[in-house]
Amino acid sequence: MNKLLRYYYPGMVSLLGFPLLVFWLISDAPSVSPPKMIRLFMPMDDCIVRPHVRYFDKCAIKDDFKGKLITTVSFHEFLPGHHHQMIKQGKLNLIRREVERVTFTNNSRSVIKVEFGEEITFGDVYYLLNTIQELGVKRYAWFSNELYIFGNEPPTYEQ
Repeated sequence: MNKLLRYYYPGMVSLLGFPLLVFWLISDAPSVSPPKMIRLFMPMDDCIVRPHVRYFDKCAIKDDFKGKLITTVSFHEFLPGHHHQMIKQGKLNLIRREVERVTFTNNSRSVIKVEFGEEITFGDVYYLLNTIQELGVKRYAWFSNELYIFGNEPPTYEQ
């Protein structure tokens, strides 16, 4: 006897249709760009002095901010309660405004010095580094638990 094979149609449709549905959903999904990473170069601890060669060390950075106006923001004090968070957020906003002012005016004679304390969090440090990258600051350095933000040089126009 020759019996006609009967297929279970809902199962067959799901086996064929599910891969097509997944492919359709994946192809219409917006492409996700990889996250941008922040490069942070740490200066060397030793001071190397050689003629006609400049190294990225603490002495070179300290030479860069000699004779410049240094604006210092310190996160060392600790106040209990809600006022602590308000003051810390106010200081972060102050740093952002100072960085905006320095980059907008191309003031290369100013340096913003941020002293980190015990209560600073990784989120706060990331906020500062993200602000620096967002506003286009080209020169900044981190050493001795301090972040130095230098103003950009004014653009040169050729005639």
